[in-house]
Amino acid sequence: MALATNRAARELPAPPVRPHLTLLDGRVQDSALVGRVLAGGPRCKAAEEELYRRYRPAVSRLAASFSELDADEADDVVQEAFVRGFRALVSLKDRDRFAAWLFTIARNRARSYLTSRATHAKAAEEATREAHLLEDHVPAASHVLEKEAELRAVREVIDTVARVTGRPVPWTLAPRRPGDPAVLYAAAQKARTELQWTPKLGDLET
Repeated sequence: MALATNRAARELPAPPVRPHLTLLDGRVQDSALVGRVLAGGPRCKAAEEELYRRYRPAVSRLAASFSELDADEADDVVQEAFVRGFRALVSLKDRDRFAAWLFTIARNRARSYLTSRATHAKAAEEATREAHLLEDHVPAASHVLEKEAELRAVREVIDTVARVTGRPVPWTLAPRRPGDPAVLYAAAQKARTELQWTPKLGDLET
């Protein structure tokens, strides 16, 4: 019984050897290269380089077909297409369609460049138009803001003095009187830098 079994096993045809996938010109097919990239290991880098060498000219021509892009932008599109493609390679469902998939990525990157440029140009145009419309009103608005800031600073000092002393400080808002200083500084920074003077107390409340 054992002899018959061994003879039958010898008579079975040998399992077919899976052929190495190649193109008509002898090159390894895209699907095989994609598989090597996804598998990692020592052949991953060589597979990436082969895919880049194989399709860079075609992707460059595609980017150049967007005439609105300058040479640097077109080159950026090419580089970004390959970088994004290799990063997202795991999402490629049909490895035999790597080329079409890569061209789609490059086409979308080129369109994104043009959309971004148009958005920036429109924003700059709107900003320039608004600046021209407000040009006559900026000095008056700036003067009002400065006055409001000065008033807030004075009120802060008055409120702090009243809080520390426990006594109200009467005050009246009125036009400047003859002899009043043009500007009053509540900070000691200028005295520190120009007079090398250091205050003993750090703030109004101390």
